[in-house]
Amino acid sequence: MNVSDRLLRNVVETVPMEVAILDRSGTVVYTNERWRRFGLENGLAGDPNSLGENYLDVLGDDEEATGDVRDAIVAVLDGDDTVHQFEYPCHSPEAPRWFVMYVTGVVDEDGDRYAHLGHLDITERKLAELSVADRNERLQTVARVLSHDLRNPLNVASAYVDLLAESGDLTNLDDIRAAHGRMSSIIADALVLARGIDTDELETVSLERTATESWAFVEVGSASLEVTDDLRFVADESLLGNLLENLVRNSVEHGTADGQLTVRVGVLPTGDGFYVEDDGRGIDPEIAGRVFDAGFTTAEDNTGFGLAIVDTVASAHGWTVTLVEPPGGGVRFEFGGVEVLPRSTAGARFDEVVGEDA
Repeated sequence: MNVSDRLLRNVVETVPMEVAILDRSGTVVYTNERWRRFGLENGLAGDPNSLGENYLDVLGDDEEATGDVRDAIVAVLDGDDTVHQFEYPCHSPEAPRWFVMYVTGVVDEDGDRYAHLGHLDITERKLAELSVADRNERLQTVARVLSHDLRNPLNVASAYVDLLAESGDLTNLDDIRAAHGRMSSIIADALVLARGIDTDELETVSLERTATESWAFVEVGSASLEVTDDLRFVADESLLGNLLENLVRNSVEHGTADGQLTVRVGVLPTGDGFYVEDDGRGIDPEIAGRVFDAGFTTAEDNTGFGLAIVDTVASAHGWTVTLVEPPGGGVRFEFGGVEVLPRSTAGARFDEVVGEDA
């Protein structure tokens, strides 16, 4: 069957990848429409067609970054029939992206050899792989922490139950309840991390009200709460409460030895977020980069899940979370990128607010 040049060109123009053909010197002699569109959409310098450019010169002399690709192009131009494949990130300012590059040799009817380059967008696949890897890592952490941290309260409860069975003395019932409460808390936190978080119930919330309610659910001892100002924004109120409870608990458990500290909640100067800070002992700079890692803790009786849950909740909402040290000492968590709404919409569900705006 004879296939026309026009048909072959149309096939190359419609394949779902950016295609370029290089001659023996490495000069670009053909690019398809997707290649040209990619150049235009990403503001690449020069002619988006890349015709007449030497691709080997474009790659440069950085052996670590492009050496393998350069070697593959040279090899196929010299007669190597291997299909070379390279996966690489090519992130834009708006989103992460990954591509796979194929390098193969082709020969025309005159026997002249060319290099065929094909760039295929694999971002969707890569994001799925990263999601699975992240979930597997979280499950491994949860399994490791559960196997360790559940053992102690379980042993305590079992010992007191045996004592109760032998003597009938109810003195230690409170200790049994406390041990079971501890196990319940560990399991609840583990499930949050293992299952992941979805922000399904979005509504406008009050920072002041949610912070005050969250404070009441934590054993704070002699610590005190100050809410400096209020903010109305879009969030899943239950998850926001979980976030604030974990921050308060972290301050109370790690802030000071005697529990005497103040936790402050307020609005960032930019107005697009909020902070939670305390005036306790602060966080050692050497471990600051690890505080959001699931399972990391400096306390023997702590799961290390609390701040990991805080980070997970923030990410689920699309917020940024930054750990800083306040001028007066202690620790401060700043949450940015929050979708702030007018005060008149407080208490409304998110879909009702959208309907009003429409």
